Amino acid sequence: MYGSRRAAAFIAGLLMSVSLTVMPVGSAWADEEAADITITTDAGSNEETTEPEYDVVEDGFCYSLTADGKLCLENCTSEEKEIAVPASVNGVEVTELGKTAFGHADDSPVYEKIELPATISYISSDMPFMFCQELKEITVAADNKDYCAKDGVLFSKDMTRLICYPQSKQGNSYAVPEGVTALGEASMYATQLSEITFPSTLKETCYYSLGGNSKLTSLDLSGTALVTLGVYSMTGCEALEEVNLPDSLYEIEGGAFAGCSSLKEIELPEHIAYIGQMAFVNTMLSKIVIPDSVQEIAYAAFGYKYGEEGTVADSNFLIIGSYTGAAYTYATDVDVDNNYYNNFRFQTREQYEEEQKLLALDTVVSGEYTYALVDGEAVIQSCSSGDTVLNVPSEIDGYPVTMIYPTAFTPCTSVEIILPEGVKLVREMAFYKCEYLKKVTMPQSLETLGNNCFDGCESLEYADLGGAESIGTCVFLGCSSLREITISGNCKTFGDDSEDPFGYTDALEAINVTDGDGAYASSDGILYNNDKTRLIRYPMGRTDTTFVVPDSVKNIERCAFLSCTHLEDVVLPKKLEILGAYAFYGCSSLTSLRAYGNLKNIGEMAFGYSYGGTDGTEDARLPDFKLYAPKNSDAYKFAKNNNFEVVTGTVRIGSKNIRIGMLAGAAGLLLTVILGIIGVFAGKKVKAKKAEKKADEIRKKAAEKIKAKKEAEAEEEEKE
Repeated sequence: MYGSRRAAAFIAGLLMSVSLTVMPVGSAWADEEAADITITTDAGSNEETTEPEYDVVEDGFCYSLTADGKLCLENCTSEEKEIAVPASVNGVEVTELGKTAFGHADDSPVYEKIELPATISYISSDMPFMFCQELKEITVAADNKDYCAKDGVLFSKDMTRLICYPQSKQGNSYAVPEGVTALGEASMYATQLSEITFPSTLKETCYYSLGGNSKLTSLDLSGTALVTLGVYSMTGCEALEEVNLPDSLYEIEGGAFAGCSSLKEIELPEHIAYIGQMAFVNTMLSKIVIPDSVQEIAYAAFGYKYGEEGTVADSNFLIIGSYTGAAYTYATDVDVDNNYYNNFRFQTREQYEEEQKLLALDTVVSGEYTYALVDGEAVIQSCSSGDTVLNVPSEIDGYPVTMIYPTAFTPCTSVEIILPEGVKLVREMAFYKCEYLKKVTMPQSLETLGNNCFDGCESLEYADLGGAESIGTCVFLGCSSLREITISGNCKTFGDDSEDPFGYTDALEAINVTDGDGAYASSDGILYNNDKTRLIRYPMGRTDTTFVVPDSVKNIERCAFLSCTHLEDVVLPKKLEILGAYAFYGCSSLTSLRAYGNLKNIGEMAFGYSYGGTDGTEDARLPDFKLYAPKNSDAYKFAKNNNFEVVTGTVRIGSKNIRIGMLAGAAGLLLTVILGIIGVFAGKKVKAKKAEKKADEIRKKAAEKIKAKKEAEAEEEEKE
C-alpha cells in the first residue's frame, strides 16, 4: 500500500495532468515496480524564486557547462518564432538540451520552428519541448550523428525512438513510422491529431507520451508489440472513448489513463500482470474484467474519481475476476493508516455472464417483490419488505419461487427471513449487508448457497442453511455477531482450500450438522468430517478453557482453533498425524501443548503464534509457549526450528505434564513405603503363626493329659 504523502503527490500530478492550461513541471518516475511516483512542481507557488545562474548567456540562449567542458542549453529567452540553436558559443560546442531548454510551465513559448545543429548529442528525457504549444516543425542538421527529423518530427538517428511530434503541426492524422519501438517522454503530447496509427514494432510508451490529446476518440494499439504503457502515458485524453490493447502488454503503469473522462470500457489483455496506481482514475468505467494473470493492482487503480478532497471511491463499481486472484484482493483492499477502504462489488466471470442474462429478462413488480421468469419459475431480484419477520412466499403471481438473485434482500430491513420450500438456489451476495438481519432459515429444498451470501450481515446471529449440499466461499464474511450455524448432513462442499469459511465469526459458539451422508459431522457444536478423523473447526466464540480432542481425530485442519482465546489447555490424541497451518494461531491463553510421536506433518505457525505489532497485523511468537514432545520427534524439531522451549521425557497425568525421572523417584519412594508396610504385616503374620502353633501344642498336651487322667480314673473304677 502506498503512503499518504506518496498518494497525495500522485493525485497532485494527476490533477495537473488533465488540464491543458496548467501543465506540470519536473518529472514523475516509477521505481522497478512502477509504484514510487512523486511530482515536483513550482506551478501556483507563492514563494519567491531566484533566477537560476547560468555559466554562459549569449544571444538569448542560456547555457551551463557540462562535465566534459561542453555547453548544455538550459533556457531560451528569444521571442522569435523561428530559432536555430547555435552549434557553438565562443568556440565551445553546444552538445546538450536541458529539460527547460525551450520553456517551462510559467512560460508561453511562441516558437513555431526549432533548428538543431549537428553538435547536439543528448536531449534531456525531462521533455524540453513539452511547453512549446505553437511548435509546428523541428529540423536537424543532416550530419548530426544522434538525431534526425522527418517531416518536421524529431527522432533518434536510427528512427527507433520518436522524441517530439510538434504540438501545432498541421494535419489531423499521423502514422508513426514502422521501426519505431518507443514513444519518448511527452513525445506526442497535446497535439492536434484526431487519428494516430501505430507500427507493429512499438514496444513502449513513456511518461506523457500521448497525454493531453483532446481530439483523440480512439487508440488502436492491438497491432503493436507494446509491453509497457508508461506513467501518465495517455492521461488527459478527454475525448478518448475506445482503446484496443495488444496481447503482448505486460503492465499499465500509474496514471496511464487518468482523466480519460470519456472512456467507458476497456478490455485488458489476458497476459497482463500489473496495473499501476490510479491507472484509470476519473474515467467513465463502471466495471472492469481482471484477467487471472494480474498479480498486483495498485492503489486506486479502478473505481475512483476526483472529488473536492482528493479521489473518491465509487461503491457501485464492479470488479469481475477470480476470488483467488488480485481482482478480489483489490475489491476488498483496506489500508487503515491511509484511510483507504475498497468495498467494490465483485463477481466472477460466470456470475457476471449469468447476471447479464437475467438482466436481459423482463422483470415484474409484485408488491414488495421484483422478479423475473426463467422457464416458468420466479427468480426474486429484489425485496423491499420492512416486516420484522419475513416469510418469503413459495409462489408469486402463481409462479413457483426457485431462485434468489444476488443482493435480492439488500434493501430489506427484516430482522428474520424465512425462505420457502421450493427454493433451490440462493445466489452469491443474496443477503449482502442486510444490516438488521439477525436470523435466517433456508429450506430443505436448497441445493446451492452462493459465495459471500451473508457478506456484511453484522447483526446476523443464527443461520440455518437448510438442505444446501454446496456452500460457497466467504459466506459469513463480516458476520461478527454470528453465534450458531446449522448445516445439512448432506452437505458435500463448504468453501474451498483457499480460505477459512469461519475466519470472520468471532462470536460463533456452535456449528451444528444434521444427520446425513454428506462430508461433515458435528459433536457438541464442533465441526468434523463425516467419520470424525478430521477436526475442521472449533468455534472461536466458545468460552471453554479446556478441550480434549477425540481419539478418532488424525488431522486437525488449517485454522481449526484460530483465535480461540479462551482455551488454556488442549489435549491432543496420540494418533494425531497432521496439524494444519495456523491451527492454534491466536490462541493467546494456550501457553503449552503436548504432542506425540505420530505427529509427522505440521503447518507453518501451527501453534505458539498470535497477533502482534502496534496494529495487530504482524505475527508474534507467544513468549512463554512451551511444547512437550518426544525427543527428536517431528514436533520437537518444529518447535526447535521456531525457537520454542521443548520439554522431553514427560508423561501427562491429569492436567499436568510430569517428568519421568521425577515420577520414577516418587515411584521408588512409594515402593519403599509399601514394602515397609508389607514387611510389618508379614512380621506380624509370622508371629501370629508361631503363637498359634505354640497354642496348638499347649492345647494338644493339655488334651493328652486330660485323656491320660481319664484313662487312669477308669482303671481305678474297674479295680474297685
